[in-house]
Amino acid sequence: RFSFQWTRNGLEIPGATKRKYVTTSADAGKRIAVVVTARNANGSTQETAEPITMNPTAGPQVIEPPTVSGTGMPGTMVTVSIGKWSAGGSVSIQWYHGNTPIPHGTAEGTTASWSRRRCRVNADWLGEEIRCEITRSNAKGSTTAMSANSVTVLSGNITPPTVSGSGRPGSMVRVDQGDWSVPGPNTFQWYRDDTPIPQGMGPGETGSTNPKRCRIDPAWSGQEIRCEITRKYKRKAGTEKVMSANSVTVQ
Repeated sequence: RFSFQWTRNGLEIPGATKRKYVTTSADAGKRIAVVVTARNANGSTQETAEPITMNPTAGPQVIEPPTVSGTGMPGTMVTVSIGKWSAGGSVSIQWYHGNTPIPHGTAEGTTASWSRRRCRVNADWLGEEIRCEITRSNAKGSTTAMSANSVTVLSGNITPPTVSGSGRPGSMVRVDQGDWSVPGPNTFQWYRDDTPIPQGMGPGETGSTNPKRCRIDPAWSGQEIRCEITRKYKRKAGTEKVMSANSVTVQ
């Protein structure tokens, strides 16, 4: 069992024995701390938290910084908890991918959420860290705090695409799209070595109306056939390109 006693400059504050303490004008310029006592059948132990000094002229002070949570998968949400503050006041929220501010809104490249406390992960931010900055303000002023942690934007591709075929001129190479963590339509771009192969039935084209297949042209002898998949994530969550993990050599 735990009990709490808040102190002001080392002296107990009468009645301040709850887990949460709301500061008053009497705390301005004073060192505020809490003594936590843990008890069980074997006895008790006390620990005193590091004191914080309340600025008499500044706005709300940070007691526990904001934190963010989420999987980091494209199309999913990252949510912010604003943390604990020494006083109330209005809250403003600014999201970041890397060091770039994310505009609030529902358009492509914004937080893509009606709620300012949530930000939809965009695939275009792959590998970047998503953080959230909270500003709390009242009549005495304002204080800004960045989230203590971040969420890394991950690839939505679980297993990459693969291609298969005999490599003989006139035969087809087919692509398996792989596995993806979130839904969205795919588009396909075939390559012979580093040269894109146009989709169509004409000379030098894929020779197929099905974008998941490419017919081998005899003129491509010795070249490697690959396929790049572009996943367009739903809910305005950007796009991600993934090249096939293997290739088919033209005989």
